[in-house]
Amino acid sequence: MVAAPQCAVCGSPATRVEIIAPGQLPAEWEQWTAERKQVFEEYSDPGRWYLLFEGVAAGNGWVGDAIEAARAERI
Repeated sequence: MVAAPQCAVCGSPATRVEIIAPGQLPAEWEQWTAERKQVFEEYSDPGRWYLLFEGVAAGNGWVGDAIEAARAERI
């Protein structure tokens, strides 16, 4: 699941939030650099849910944060 709300002024994406299910790859995987793919594969656990956030001023990195299934359902 991906949410990318637009900026009210310019219309471009202001932030991006993605929930990655266990065993799945991020939605934009094919557009990622080889380096970013390698980092994700090395540091993520394919059996866990992940929250990947990119905002105007901050984000939670190339791997995101492992979250529990209950939190993924709430989001």
